[in-house]
Amino acid sequence: MTVYVDQVTDYGDAVRGHGQRSTKWAHLTADTPEELHAFAGRLGLKREWFQHGDTYRWHYDVTPTKRDAALRAGAQEIDRNGLVALLAARREGRSPAAPKVPAAPAPGSKRSKSKRPEPRPAFVPPPPPMFGNAGGWATVMERAAHCCQCTGQCGATHRQTQGRCATHHGEYGGKGRPSVRLEAAPKDVAVREHEAARLPVDQLMAWCPTCRSGALRKAKPAPRRSTPPQENSLF
Repeated sequence: MTVYVDQVTDYGDAVRGHGQRSTKWAHLTADTPEELHAFAGRLGLKREWFQHGDTYRWHYDVTPTKRDAALRAGAQEIDRNGLVALLAARREGRSPAAPKVPAAPAPGSKRSKSKRPEPRPAFVPPPPPMFGNAGGWATVMERAAHCCQCTGQCGATHRQTQGRCATHHGEYGGKGRPSVRLEAAPKDVAVREHEAARLPVDQLMAWCPTCRSGALRKAKPAPRRSTPPQENSLF
């Protein structure tokens, strides 16, 4: 049995304005809920902080300070793709492959450290985007583990993330930018938006704004080039 903790993410605008003292935390999970509760108790986490206990996404949110304590106590560090693979295997009822461990920092680089203990934040996800078939958004996101499902339709290879975009709904969008909002949009980008409202959820997929914009540009037909008139032509 193993306990896992992913990398710290700054959720920024996703929680800012909701009275939270911190916008940065990671996710602590394990092979079984019982092992997770026992480990969390040793870290001083309260049982009521346990989240999504009735779904396959059960976990504890931990601040950077608690994450460091978890690693010292023996938790295995995984990256975002490793967490997605772990949740997908749990949802399908199979044993997960060994989660991917993030690469070690370059010599001379510094890991982010918290100067003082921070209270555990309560995650408040941003509202789902209203695209086309908005009623199927939750179903599509659950199936995609709230991660963009683009595998190159946008023109990018996603080589560093095993061929699939690793952008998650609600993650930090960058300095001065809102948090990322995934769309439940047609797999076929040629389908028009008013037609997408009638599509069943099995024909939709999770898209991040960057990948969907790239896929739309890639699918757009190239403009026709006009033939310049010949010098001796009559018209």
